[in-house]
Amino acid sequence: MENRTELSSFIDRMLPVCDVLCVAGDTADNPKIFIDFYRLASQRYKQIFLTFGNHDLTVKHDNFFLQNPFTQTLEKLGWIKEKLSELPNVTLLDGTTAKIGKLRIGGCMGFNDFSVGSKTWPQPKQWLLKQWQYWYDNVHWRYMNNNPDVILKDEMQKLETVVSQKPDIIMTHFIPTAFGIPRKYEDEFSNAFFYFDADKYLTRMKNKSIWLAGHTHDTGKKVININTKKITMLINPVGYPMEIHGRYNLEERKKAALISF
Repeated sequence: MENRTELSSFIDRMLPVCDVLCVAGDTADNPKIFIDFYRLASQRYKQIFLTFGNHDLTVKHDNFFLQNPFTQTLEKLGWIKEKLSELPNVTLLDGTTAKIGKLRIGGCMGFNDFSVGSKTWPQPKQWLLKQWQYWYDNVHWRYMNNNPDVILKDEMQKLETVVSQKPDIIMTHFIPTAFGIPRKYEDEFSNAFFYFDADKYLTRMKNKSIWLAGHTHDTGKKVININTKKITMLINPVGYPMEIHGRYNLEERKKAALISF
């Protein structure tokens, strides 16, 4: 999508009509498209909440993302934060929480935990780390020296801050447990680059709370019971319209994506 007309058409055709829009990361690799999207969407929704995703952290290098003026991820994210601050009804969740009426929502990007991956898809952690050197994130980020241990620690500290405030909704880009994996991808070692261990956070969540995540292009839903608490986990409930075979039914996706309390 190269211009605001295309963005506006996308919003009209692909996004549900509702009061609040939640975007669990991956708005756009291109920072201009990123901001243009929220400038347009902010006119149609009462409130918008978003986290960063792995595509939002990409920068210009070699022959990649040449329309991106930034060569360092932190510089790009700083510019995005500055522009988002001009939109009063758009809130970036980056280790922070905010109010939706009587509800509280909080979130951050999150990050994958190679230790979890090595247990779920049995490969030594060091082997997975080596494979990550060729993975999209390491290739296209210039962030915290692309040190995955440092990035994970930073994101989990943000998540700890969020969970401590007992939100009704938590939103991350990376996925808190390994679920919702399409059968065709079940044996892929790259699944280790999508998930982290959220057990210690899930046990502290409120009853009837929701954890919304993104990252995968497929939708997923799982209801878990921890002691006496019921927690609903949602992955990318709207889906990726361009990747769904056959006719994209917005009404069906809207029903799956709407959250009511």
